[in-house]
Amino acid sequence: MSEDVSKPYTTITLESKKNYEEGWERIFGRKRKLKAQLHQINNQRHKIINGIQSKGGRTEAREEELLSLKKKREKILRELDKLE
Repeated sequence: MSEDVSKPYTTITLESKKNYEEGWERIFGRKRKLKAQLHQINNQRHKIINGIQSKGGRTEAREEELLSLKKKREKILRELDKLE
């Protein structure tokens, strides 16, 4: 019963450790990028909405830009849901 319990049961090679870390980076790195894109799109939407409210008018260009940002936002949210 004098075995050293601090020793791991499996040996980890440098290659397996690298593959393990790349796998996690692939998952969480993608999430991080998608969340950053979502944040950027939300900022753009709020700038447009604030411009509409302060200037008191909607234009076709603003409406089209809001619609395209909404589509991009929905696409990113779907991808984030798949990852979680």
